[in-house]
Amino acid sequence: MITPKLIIGFVVGVLLLAGLAWLLWSVPDASAPGTQTQGTGFPEDTNYIGYPSGSGEDTDENSPAKRKAAAAVNIDKAYQEAFVALSANFIEFASVASATGDATALYSLYAADVAEAKKLYPNVAKYAIEVSLVDLDGDGANEALVLESLPGFCGRGSCPLDVYKNKSGQWVKVSSFTANGSVGIELDKTEGYRNLLVSIQDKQTGVSQIWRCIWDGTQYKIVTSVAVWTGDKFVAP
Repeated sequence: MITPKLIIGFVVGVLLLAGLAWLLWSVPDASAPGTQTQGTGFPEDTNYIGYPSGSGEDTDENSPAKRKAAAAVNIDKAYQEAFVALSANFIEFASVASATGDATALYSLYAADVAEAKKLYPNVAKYAIEVSLVDLDGDGANEALVLESLPGFCGRGSCPLDVYKNKSGQWVKVSSFTANGSVGIELDKTEGYRNLLVSIQDKQTGVSQIWRCIWDGTQYKIVTSVAVWTGDKFVAP
């Protein structure tokens, strides 16, 4: 005989089973794709620079840590050490910002470029070129190396680097490169002129290399890579 107690017990049992089934259905399956979460707190599709998905290591080349480490590298010291290893001297440049003094004639050669720089960048404090006078052929008279570091004339850390020879009191350009301000001069000579070492950044890879430049009888030309920048020092290629 069906009694009220049996009916109530049956209904309660059904409700309990339904509730248990609902709880089991609502719990995520850990093996199902797309439902996992990362322990770092960043969703898998979050474009979080510095910590790529699946890695707790800062591997981004442009991360603050990498930039800080790069800034800590003494670039000038690295060049000096590389030049010493290559039996070369580090050439010192002097800043020239006016057509007066010993470099008057050299600065005047860049008058048009100075005017262009002033037009493009009128708020710059000074419009300077970098000059170094050095005897390259051992005849007792200095040649001139000029780094045209005017605003707007340099790109990716490199500027026009010109080599002049004084002929009958006039500066005549004999060579021109695009390089940064670190230049070395070797003891070895080619065709009577000392070899130069210039740093040039590859336009495609962005990697800087030190190249040897030799005199071919009329001008300097780039011939051989002698060192490659690794991020903190120069090594043989």
